[in-house]
Amino acid sequence: DARLFPRELFDRCGELGFLGLKFPEQYGGQGGSYLHDAIWVEELSRRGASGGVA
Repeated sequence: DARLFPRELFDRCGELGFLGLKFPEQYGGQGGSYLHDAIWVEELSRRGASGGVA
């Protein structure tokens, strides 16, 4: 279904640490901020990923 986010891509984003950018490192996150989230969404959008608008 075109409305579903591909599970393989979601899993890969998790492996690369993109799903926990602003969560504290003690909880398995990257310890980032909302700025890191903004940059991530900007880069997704730049590459044509519709996740930037979701």
